[in-house]
Amino acid sequence: MEKGILIEPETVALIVLDYQQDFLASLSKPARKSLDESMTALASIATACSIPVVLSGLVSDAFTGQTWPRLQQLIPDHRTIDRSRINCWEDPNFTDVIRNLKKNRLLFAGLWTETGVSFGALSALAHGYDVFLVTNAAAGMSVTSHETAIQRMVQAGVVPVTWCQLLFEWYRVLSGKDSNIGQSLITIARQRGYLLPDEH
Repeated sequence: MEKGILIEPETVALIVLDYQQDFLASLSKPARKSLDESMTALASIATACSIPVVLSGLVSDAFTGQTWPRLQQLIPDHRTIDRSRINCWEDPNFTDVIRNLKKNRLLFAGLWTETGVSFGALSALAHGYDVFLVTNAAAGMSVTSHETAIQRMVQAGVVPVTWCQLLFEWYRVLSGKDSNIGQSLITIARQRGYLLPDEH
């Protein structure tokens, strides 16, 4: 990966792993609220920018529950993949979908940072993808395990980003091409306190 290069929206796909009831239940109430707010923002940004989104859950019919319906509703054109392996890259149904997207850059988010998210991100990196982790749209079973997993991924070559960084990075590219996209991104920023509320 060329260091310092900006993330062009047409080059990426977003992967959200294991955003499911049982995984979310392991988080404290404040952590769950923070993650939900970040995931809502990320989903809204991806939808506004027409970023391909893949939602994947781990054996959802067995014990972990379905991907939260609210997240699915925020991303009307997402792909959903149920898998039986913690590492999404060990599931051929998953990897077939990713390859068919024909994107060379992958954004990872979801639960848990120290297991499914890091396993998938590191495997994607090993298969030649440029990999980014949306750090505030991922969570682990503890702060220590979350931060340690991030350090491991960064040392391997995964690049950390936040949803806010993506919002403004893609705004600079897309707002001049489509004013509706630009306005959608500004609205998301205002709703989350990054810009003053629109009083008109």
